[in-house]
Amino acid sequence: MTHQQDPVVPHPLQAMRVRTLASTARVTDVETLADGRTLSVPGAVTERGYPVVLLESGNALHAALLGGQNDVAARVTLQAPREVGGHSLVRATLGACGWLRALPEAGLRDAAVAIAEHYPDEILFTALECAGEPHAPLIAELDLASIDCDTVDNRGAVDVEEYLAADLDPLADVAEDIIEHINSDHADLIAPCLATMMAKPVRVAWLWELDSEGIAFLAELPGAVGASVVTVPWPQPIRDPAVLDLALHSLFVAGRCPEA
Repeated sequence: MTHQQDPVVPHPLQAMRVRTLASTARVTDVETLADGRTLSVPGAVTERGYPVVLLESGNALHAALLGGQNDVAARVTLQAPREVGGHSLVRATLGACGWLRALPEAGLRDAAVAIAEHYPDEILFTALECAGEPHAPLIAELDLASIDCDTVDNRGAVDVEEYLAADLDPLADVAEDIIEHINSDHADLIAPCLATMMAKPVRVAWLWELDSEGIAFLAELPGAVGASVVTVPWPQPIRDPAVLDLALHSLFVAGRCPEA
């Protein structure tokens, strides 16, 4: 295992990473590009990779889409959260531009399920059961033209076709469980392990990202202003959760920490 001695900027943003971050993100607002109006609405990203938003009656977008304006140019902002040390931080901010369109009934249920992950409200049932009625809430999908991503340690845009064709990281589900477990139950092991790996003091550290390409720590380092991201790539990409367990064991042993 090759250890990084200083925080490093990882490889340029790849479609799989952005698609994986998007899958955990929630909509914070929608900007209509024609007039620059910003609206705070709930929303998420579907399994197909498209942002969807819930619009209640009385919302300007609701009126426009219900009135037959099926191509509202908009920018949807999404944030992927990370809970560490009792605080909710932002892993990534994504900006998706395109055209909002009211979803037909065939796509409503999947979109409602995605939104319910972040906004479990009974209004979603109303959107499903009363679809098409004038005063019912509606769900709109963004037909993507571009997507960009800003993380703690990187920023950039990815090709839309590559983004939509990309699979989620194969370790996405198990990785999130591991990060939550170690950060909540074994947080005291992380900083000493990282300090040994880097051969320098580390005041506080958390597991920040874990995927098939490597592991990243969010750490407070001497001489640095704010938190830094320290990335340790795997020697080879990992696709098997069992191999991930072995890699983590090797990492913590090399860092002379008890196995988490």
